[in-house]
Amino acid sequence: YSGPVHLIPMGVDVEHFKTAPKARQENAPLLAVTVARLTWTKGHRFFLQAMRQAIEKGVDINYCIAGAGPYRYDLETEVAELGLGERVRFLGLIGEDTVLDQLRTADLFALTSIGKGEAAPVSVMEAMACGLPVICSRIGGTGDMIEDGVDGFLVAQEDVDAIADAITRLAREPNLASTMATAARKSAIAK
Repeated sequence: YSGPVHLIPMGVDVEHFKTAPKARQENAPLLAVTVARLTWTKGHRFFLQAMRQAIEKGVDINYCIAGAGPYRYDLETEVAELGLGERVRFLGLIGEDTVLDQLRTADLFALTSIGKGEAAPVSVMEAMACGLPVICSRIGGTGDMIEDGVDGFLVAQEDVDAIADAITRLAREPNLASTMATAARKSAIAK
């Protein structure tokens, strides 16, 4: 095929998915959230492993996982094996209003998927519209959505060390987190 290729961009309602700027309290734990099906390809386990590494570096972090799917038992087992039971909450299947509540209270959004199964993840668009820095795998169209180091972090698939470094930077560099949050919102509006 040598004809033109037409791109039809997808988006979210950036007026609905927005939040007032907030600053994390000085001694409050960093709060990460993921909204995704609980399947192997969504890569939750890599964020959990990175979270363990960040905790070992002194980062205080909690994690809320929204979604349902066949991989929940495996994830619960991983949480227990990593000693993260008090820091990880499984929210199950939640509605759009609850998703918005989660995004409004979080400090960062994570989607560390693997494989080729993502195109332009809507949950990343929603998180960025809410002004959340994103830690996301390079997969599908995420490289078009996120400018690495500007409005979020793009990491290689399965790169636990890079994910842990991104978590640690967001926890220890409040100015970076704030700048990324503003940039994420601007990117969501522009794109």
